[in-house]
Amino acid sequence: MAHNVKLRRDEFADQAAALGLDSQSAQARAIGVHVSIHNRVITGKTKDLSGPYVIGILRLLGDDTVREQIEALFDVDEQVAS
Repeated sequence: MAHNVKLRRDEFADQAAALGLDSQSAQARAIGVHVSIHNRVITGKTKDLSGPYVIGILRLLGDDTVREQIEALFDVDEQVAS
């Protein structure tokens, strides 16, 4: 079974702003993706969210339990796309 995943952009913007991440470039750095990837998601030009993008969002906005589960279940390469 395939899953279609779409970012709830307004909710993301609110939570990112609460962290002081008001620009797309600051948000992309915090997520760990290139700003062009983040821009395509935010502007709705892409509907296919990559694993690194989703993991980055969860690590950024999730609580300690979410981050611990990510670390326990996945090998996450810390290399940030440039």
